[in-house]
Amino acid sequence: MNRLAKNEEKSLWRELTVLAAPITLHNLIQSMVGVIDVMMVGQINNESLATVGIANQVFFMACVAIFGIASGGAVFISRAWGSRDIPQLQKITGMSLLVCLIFSISLGLTSYFEAYNILYFFSTNDFLSTYGQAYVQITSISFICTAFTIVLGVQLRCVGRSHLPMVSGGISLLVNAFLNYLLIFGHWNLPALGLSGAAIATLIARIVEMLLTMYFFRYHNPAFTHWHECFSILRAEKEHRHQAFASFLHVAFPIMLIEMLWAIGQGVYKLIFGRMGVPELAAYTVLETLLNLFSAVAIGFGNAAGVLMGYKLGIPDLPKARAYASYFIRINFILILPLSLLLFCVGTYLPSLFNMKAQEAVLLRNGLYMCAFFLSLKSYNFLMTTGIFRVGGDGKFVSIVSAISFISFGIPISLVGGLVYHWPFIVILLIVFLEENIRNLFLWRRYRTGKWLHEILKL
Repeated sequence: MNRLAKNEEKSLWRELTVLAAPITLHNLIQSMVGVIDVMMVGQINNESLATVGIANQVFFMACVAIFGIASGGAVFISRAWGSRDIPQLQKITGMSLLVCLIFSISLGLTSYFEAYNILYFFSTNDFLSTYGQAYVQITSISFICTAFTIVLGVQLRCVGRSHLPMVSGGISLLVNAFLNYLLIFGHWNLPALGLSGAAIATLIARIVEMLLTMYFFRYHNPAFTHWHECFSILRAEKEHRHQAFASFLHVAFPIMLIEMLWAIGQGVYKLIFGRMGVPELAAYTVLETLLNLFSAVAIGFGNAAGVLMGYKLGIPDLPKARAYASYFIRINFILILPLSLLLFCVGTYLPSLFNMKAQEAVLLRNGLYMCAFFLSLKSYNFLMTTGIFRVGGDGKFVSIVSAISFISFGIPISLVGGLVYHWPFIVILLIVFLEENIRNLFLWRRYRTGKWLHEILKL
C-alpha cells in the first residue's frame, strides 16, 4: 500500500501549504473579480446580469482552452524543474506561449466580429443579444492578455513562485473594482456607462495583470534571465522543431480537450438555463460565480498537488509519486468538508447581496444548498484530473471519460429535460452535478489500477 511515513507527511504538508496558499488566494481573487462584477452589474437590472452571464461564457471558454494548453506545458515544466533541466523548461514555456497566443488571437477576433450571433445562440433573446454586444466586443480584446497571464503564471507556479501571480491578480482585482465603481455608475463626474463600463474596467484590469505577470516572469524567475530564452525552440533545426511541437501537442492536446469538453458542457448548460428564461439564467450566473469562489481551495490544492507530483515524476520516483497521490486524495476531503458546511449555512443569506427578485432568489438559494452537498465530490474530480492524472501523463483517458459522460448523460438528458419537458431549475442542476460524479467512478477505478502513470519523453 502506498503510504508515507509520518515525518514525510508533515514535510509534504509544509511544501503543499507553501505552494497551495498563494494559488488558493489567487483563485479567490479571480473569483472575487467575478463576484464584484456580478454584484455591481446586478444593481443595473436582471437583464444586465443575464447578459453578463452569457457574455462571460465566451471568455470562460477562451480561458479554459488556454489553461488546458498551459497545463499541458506544466506537465513537462514541473518534471523539468524537478530534475533541474532548465533548457527543457524554457523550450516548453515558449511552445505553450506560442500556441496559446495563436489560439487567443483567433478566438478574440471571432468573438469581436460575431458578438451578436454568439449571444443570440445562447438566449434567442434579441434584446439581450443587442444589449450585450458591446460587452463581448470590448472583453474580447483582452484574450491576448489572458494568454500571457495564464501561461507565464503557470510557469511561475511550477518553479515555486506561486505568490507572484497572486500579487498581480490582487492588484488586478483592486483595479477592476475601482473602475467598475467609476464607470458603471458614473462617479467622479465620469459618464455612467453601465454594462460597457464594466467591460472597459475588466479590459484595463486584465492588461494590468498581464503587465505585472510579465514583469515578475522576467525579473523574479529562477529559470529565465532573458525574454529570448522563451523562444529558443524557434531557433532549433526545422526537423527538431516540428518533432518537439508534435510531442508537446501529443500531451497538451488531450488536456486542452478535457478543458474544452468541460467548457462546452458548461456552455450547453448555460444555453439551457438561458432558454428556460431570464430568472433561471440570472440565478445560474450568480450560482456559478459563487461556486467558483467556494471552489478556490480545491483549485489551489489540486494545482499545488500537480506541481509536487511533477517534481517526483521528473526525478523520477514513481513509488513516491503514488504515495503522494494517495495522501492528496485523503487530505482533499478533510479540507473541503468545512467549506461545504459553510456554504450550506450561508446559502440562505447570499441572494440578498445581488439585488435579486424573489423568484431568482429562491432558485439561487436552492441551488446553493445543492452545491454545498456536491462540493467535496467536485473537488475530488478536480484533484484527480488536474493534480494526478494530468501530471501522470494520462490526459487521454480523462478526455475519453469526459466525452462519454457528457455525450451519453449530461448534455442529452439536460437538453431534453430543460427544453422539451421543462423540468424545474433544480432538477437540471442535479443532472449537471450527477454527470460530473459519473466521471468520478471511472477515475477512481483507473486510479486503483495504477495505469495513470506514464513516462513522458523529453522534447
